Amino acid sequence: MCDALRSQQGRTGGSPCDSGYRWAYRASSPEASIPGRPAGDGGRSDATTPEVTLRWTKMALVLPLFAWACQNAAPPEESADAGPPVDSVALAAAAIGAGMFDSISWADDNAAIERGALVWSISCAKCHGTDGAGGGEFAKTAQWTMPSLLEGDWPLAQDPAGLRKAIYTGTQNGMPHWGLHGLKPRDVDAVAIYIELMLRG
Repeated sequence: MCDALRSQQGRTGGSPCDSGYRWAYRASSPEASIPGRPAGDGGRSDATTPEVTLRWTKMALVLPLFAWACQNAAPPEESADAGPPVDSVALAAAAIGAGMFDSISWADDNAAIERGALVWSISCAKCHGTDGAGGGEFAKTAQWTMPSLLEGDWPLAQDPAGLRKAIYTGTQNGMPHWGLHGLKPRDVDAVAIYIELMLRG
C-alpha cells in the first residue's frame, strides 16, 4: 500500500508511510496523551515526548508544595466567644418574667379547654399519654419513665403558677423547653388549664 501511495505522489519519500510522517501523526493523535503507552514505531513511548516530559516535571515541582502547605496550615481559630453550653432551662426561666400569664384571658373555660386539648394532643401526649398517666408511645420507644400527672401527690397539683413555669421551661432530663421552642404563653396557659380541669378534674 505504501508503494502505491508513493507512485501516486511521484516520489519515494515523504509519504505517510515514512517514519517522519508516522511519528508526526502519532504525536498528534489522542493516544499521544496517554503517558507510557507503547508506540507503534519500534516500541517508542509517548512518555518521552517533550510535552509529556514537561507536564510531569511541573507536577513533580508542584506536588511537594501542596504537601508542605497542608502540613504547615494553621489550625482553625477558636471563637473568643466560645463558652459552655447555654442552660436552656435557666434561659427559659429568665424569659418568663413576672405576670406573663396573668394578662391571659379566655371567653370561658371551654375555650381554654378546647385550645388546651389541641396543644396536649400535639405536644404532650406523645410522652405523657393521652390521659396524662405517662404512657405515651414516644416515651415507651425511648424507654423513658414518665411521671403520672394524675397522682394525688403530684408536686404541681396545687401550684398553678409552678405548672405553667414547668411547661414553659422544661427540664434538663428531656422535657422540651416549650417557652423557647414551640409554644406561645397563651398555649402554655391553655394546656395548663386542660391538665387542671380535664386530666385531673
